[in-house]
Amino acid sequence: MFRGMPTELRTALLRQMVA
Repeated sequence: MFRGMPTELRTALLRQMVA
């Protein structure tokens, strides 16, 4: 799912999911 994605995008998505 997070393959080939920038770390910034990864963190943003994770933050939205946790929030």
